[in-house]
Amino acid sequence: ARPRLISEYGALVPGKTNTIALTFDMDEGWHTYWPGQNDTGLPITFTLDPPDGFEVGEPLWPAPHRHISEGGILDHVYGPGESTVLIPVRVPSDARAGQRVVFKADVEWLVCREACIPGWGTAVLTLPVSAPGETLEPSPNRDRILAARRRVPVPLPEMPRDVSVRWAGGVLEIRALRPVREITFSPGEKSRPIRDLLKSGESKKGVLRLVPEDGTKPVVGVIELMPKEKGKPSRLYRIETSPPGGGG
Repeated sequence: ARPRLISEYGALVPGKTNTIALTFDMDEGWHTYWPGQNDTGLPITFTLDPPDGFEVGEPLWPAPHRHISEGGILDHVYGPGESTVLIPVRVPSDARAGQRVVFKADVEWLVCREACIPGWGTAVLTLPVSAPGETLEPSPNRDRILAARRRVPVPLPEMPRDVSVRWAGGVLEIRALRPVREITFSPGEKSRPIRDLLKSGESKKGVLRLVPEDGTKPVVGVIELMPKEKGKPSRLYRIETSPPGGGG
């Protein structure tokens, strides 16, 4: 696997939030790990120091896929072409047109197939600042960024029309309100663990019943609703919820 920093456009726009991304080039059959709960895999980690005056927002991680290995080992992973983390960058309004800006990320990762290989390295991206009114050219990597953006979950609306999330005693029931091919739940790093997630975290019947371990943490993670129609994108929601009364 090889990490790279890429951009959505060929230049940065002053006074706006621009998107760059950390992506990995991998051969078929290999995968990296989501920064949520995994049985074995270590997630991608990175630090990106912005140039003076530039502000870096929270990374936007695409929803992962469940990966079950021999022995019932469950991880949440990214395959080739999927391992792309979006990074919002606020460019100062007084950035000088033509100025060349250097971004550098120190990265650590674990890439696996039958065996696992740890990696670490530095990715560098240099971009010019655009002039006022300049037409921006899409970068050669824009499609990869757009694909990752389509996989970034959105917060669950207060009145969702396609999924119901409710507590019934100590059980969190997640029910698709429209026909789906499959529904899954991937718990985040800060979530209360889910009992028997290997079986309870996916269903082809349109409903999940999750039983959290005892504790006070909320259940945090990503719901994926996979439509029955081929070619249609999944609907992806980010949730953070606790049972009535908080504890369990």
